[in-house]
Order: sequence, then structure tokens, then C-alpha cells
Amino acid sequence: MKYLFFVFLTLFTLNNIAFSQTVIPNSGFENWKAEYNENQEYLYDEPDDEWWGTLNKLRRLGPSAPVTTTKTTDAHSGMYAAKMQTLPFGTDFVIPGMLLTGVFKPELYGYLEGRSFSGKPSRLRGFYKFSQVEGDSCSIYINLTKYNFTKNQKDTIAEGSLMIREPVNSYTEFIVDLNYYDNIQQPDTIKIVFISSAGVRGIGSTANAKIGNTMYLDDLSLEYPDGIEIPLMSENLVDVFYSFSKAKLILCLNSILSDAILKIYDIIGNEVINIKLNENLYYELEFLFSNGTYFYSIFHNSIQIYSGKFIK
Repeated sequence: MKYLFFVFLTLFTLNNIAFSQTVIPNSGFENWKAEYNENQEYLYDEPDDEWWGTLNKLRRLGPSAPVTTTKTTDAHSGMYAAKMQTLPFGTDFVIPGMLLTGVFKPELYGYLEGRSFSGKPSRLRGFYKFSQVEGDSCSIYINLTKYNFTKNQKDTIAEGSLMIREPVNSYTEFIVDLNYYDNIQQPDTIKIVFISSAGVRGIGSTANAKIGNTMYLDDLSLEYPDGIEIPLMSENLVDVFYSFSKAKLILCLNSILSDAILKIYDIIGNEVINIKLNENLYYELEFLFSNGTYFYSIFHNSIQIYSGKFIK
């Protein structure tokens, strides 16, 4: 249980480490993949996009660890939706269901949070149901940030939140308006969090989390000031991220680039990769460098056209 203490201590401080990706898939939670242990025994399902993270990896600690986020056929549209449920972990802990933009890394005692994003939406929309237990609540949170290299910190460009305190038996639309603190800068990261027990913020704050509190979620989208609604797809045309399941660096393009160069730099500015892109849309690259933060740039005719960062 000491391990679990450190997981919660860091997890619910929301450490806000960016894990870069520009295209955000699976906003309707249609795609899931089965996870297995080393003996090929089924453990749980995860959203199949390496973008949404859950607490389900706790299941690898043993059969007493709950699977708190699952797919369900009780959907607003399509075949599936996401179901987040607050469940017990042994006799001493209560674990909420959570969906968060990022990857839960038990070995790091927390999340790699956030996805690369440059849009400035006015609101987050979606559909939810809520099965309430003994007055517990669920919540939604979104923020847009930009890394400040001078101060070595993330500056919050905009954020919004919604606390749901009443049960809802059928799918109902929610809207979370974004409050902009900075209307000039473009964000570089988006973070979205859904949690089935809103009061959980750490190991000592689960007393008000009620076992069985359940949130259903489907059909997310972002709305922009001109009224255009986009199903959580970024404006950018390039996606660079490290896939932990493939142990490869993944590069995805929405259009073919000829005579383009991909350069990757480590945290102190050393160039570690310099390759020519050969007119493909999808690349899986060997990336045998140490864990840490890396920065990438794509050049076309010697002009930088894309840049960003990722974490291995």
C-alpha cells in the first residue's frame, strides 16, 4: 500500500507534464483495446488511442485493484461510451474513475498530462449521465496552457470547469465555457479531466468519495467563437509522440511533405535525430535515447513549418 500512497500523492497534484500529440482521436470513445498481463490473461480495456489515460493500470498490482474506467454499450451515439465508476481498493482506499488527456505511468507515480494543441476554442461540449451515491459529485475540467521558457513554467491561457451535483438518468448535453486569461498568446497544450468523484484530490481526501458513484461520457467536441463545432481535432497537420506500447517514435502527417527534414533535440539543445521524410504519412522510428523531454522541428525548403515537444 506504500506504493499506492505515492501514486495518489503525485497523481492528484496534477503535475501537468506535457506529452505531445496534436491530433486528438476517439472523442466518441468507440475504440478500445484489451490489455493483458505477462501470462496473456485479460486485465482490462483501455481507450485505443494513447491519448486518453485512465487509472486502470493499477489492476497490474493485483486482482484487488479495481478497473474504474470501462467501455459501455449504454452510449449516446455509436456503439460505445466511457463509464467511470468510484470503486474500493481493498479495505483502506477508494479509487475514482478518471479519464484524462495523458498516460498514467505507475512507475513514475503519476500522469504524463496534456496534449499539444494550438486552437483557441470557446467551450467544451459533450453528453453525460450521472448515477449519484449519497450526495457525491463528479466533475469536468479543461485548460489551455503555453510553456514559458523564461520562467520555466506553464502559463494558463484559459480554463473552465463544471461540478455536477445532481443525478441525470438519461444522456444530457454539458457545456464548459473557457475563461481566457490571455487573449494574445496561442496555447501549446490542452488538458481535459473527467472524474467520477469530484472531491478526490489525494490519499487523504477520499472520505467523501462514495463507492458506486458513476459518470457516463460520450461525443465530446470543441466549439469555436464562429460557431464551428469540431470533434476534438486540432488545427495542426503533424503529430509526433513516443508510443510506449510500440517502443517507437511515431510521426503522423495529414498531408505528404516532400523534401522535408525532421530534427529532434534533447532538453539542452543537442540534435539527436536529423532525417529526411520520404513522402509518407506515417512513420515509426527507432528512438533509443534516454527518457526525458525532447523537442522536434520539421523544415521544408530550409523553413521551419512545425515544432513541438514530447516526453519519452
